[in-house]
Amino acid sequence: MAVRATPLLGSCFGAALALAAVAAPAADAPLPLERVVLFTSGVGYYQHGGTIVDEATVEMQFAAADVNDLLKSMVVLDPGGGPPTVSYASRDPVTKTLGTFAVNLTDNPSLGELLGRLRGQRVELDAATPVAGTVVGVEQRRVEIGEDQAVEKQFLTVLTADGLRTLPLDAVSRVKLADPRLQAELEKALAVLALAADNEKKGVAIAFSGAGERPVTVGYVRESPIWKTSYRLLLDADTAVTKAALQGWAIVENTTDADWKNVRLSLVSGRPIRIARSMAPPHRSSG
Repeated sequence: MAVRATPLLGSCFGAALALAAVAAPAADAPLPLERVVLFTSGVGYYQHGGTIVDEATVEMQFAAADVNDLLKSMVVLDPGGGPPTVSYASRDPVTKTLGTFAVNLTDNPSLGELLGRLRGQRVELDAATPVAGTVVGVEQRRVEIGEDQAVEKQFLTVLTADGLRTLPLDAVSRVKLADPRLQAELEKALAVLALAADNEKKGVAIAFSGAGERPVTVGYVRESPIWKTSYRLLLDADTAVTKAALQGWAIVENTTDADWKNVRLSLVSGRPIRIARSMAPPHRSSG
């Protein structure tokens, strides 16, 4: 992202370049990014802010390599609520996590295998004739399709109000779970699979406790690409007194997952000894 700095005086070589970064519109987030401070030493301070109501949990995604430093430096402020709680996603293998759900999707089961694991559960089936009942089991049968020709087919047996019914599985176009709890478990297992597709990401959950509508702020430090500036000195010789203006130009890289919309961006030249956060008052010693 190319950013144009505002003109600076000639003596401002060591000062920070404060500018506004505007990018393409991003999807609404509970705590959008509102401030970024990038240092030439390769670290950056990122600040999110927003409004929450009553008790709320905000989910944020970060690169796995940044989670360690991020959690050590994270500051969460909720002036109108209780102490917030920060937790991050488990490092357990996805197979272990999937094994904890009522519907086990660890080994990528087929429809027949999945229905076999749902024995005893009520389902609604769309076939030539709609069927509703309890899954008894799935069996493999050899079906003759011509002279000296046969194929293996799966058949589903369901206990209905009229008794046991068996129908070929390839004739079933829709399967609906009657138990909402089991449906929710299946959706959670699929969500775990979706998150596991990106092994470089880790989820961090921030739980806020309190009542009413109030502003909250989350800030942290993470590694950022190094940026450099180039300068141009402008001299105005048309006036009686020669005036000089120094322009600073910089190119920075957005390594976050969100567009920088209405973000206050500051570029600081030098090594950060301490990051002063505007959201917290400075410490004052007594005596």
